[in-house]
Amino acid sequence: MGRPITGTVIEKTYRPPPGAPAKYWCYLMVETAAGERVNVRLHQKVHDRITVGDRVQLEQPWRKNKRVEDVRVVRG
Repeated sequence: MGRPITGTVIEKTYRPPPGAPAKYWCYLMVETAAGERVNVRLHQKVHDRITVGDRVQLEQPWRKNKRVEDVRVVRG
């Protein structure tokens, strides 16, 4: 289990290694209400649902490069 995070997506980048598909290497920079910025790697199933400016709720994994699959877009 990781740490629950709720915040706004401020950046979405693709950083694949040479020769790898970009969808496997999508990263989100999320800013929480406390002003903390968290960088998480997204699972390929959810990378196209999330855009910059969305409020998201997710669990930050303990392992640095583990992909996050359970991401919810929070409305309102």
